[in-house]
Amino acid sequence: MISKMCQIIQSAQSFGIITPFKADLSELENNERLLNLKKIVRSAGFGSIVLIGEFEKNGLKIQEKSIFIPNLKKKNILKWGQQFDQFSVIYKDENQFIEIEKKKKTGYGD
Repeated sequence: MISKMCQIIQSAQSFGIITPFKADLSELENNERLLNLKKIVRSAGFGSIVLIGEFEKNGLKIQEKSIFIPNLKKKNILKWGQQFDQFSVIYKDENQFIEIEKKKKTGYGD
């Protein structure tokens, strides 16, 4: 799985990374959001790979699950970022590899 992801990242193929997790929700709620996001992605015709990241907040290590979605359009990742109220999403295509942050009033921009 990792080698496939590396191939995609190094190629001109598009992909996005998004988490449905929110810091103020319980682990159970966040895992339910992950399942829901995976269903939405699958129903839109895309596959996904679950990633587990870790960051430190107030001296505590916190794990957060995200999904890596190959072959998608920018509009899809922006839509899902908005739907899951995420601060940012990651998107790459042949022209760009960027983190797109949500604007407070208008949502995601291009």
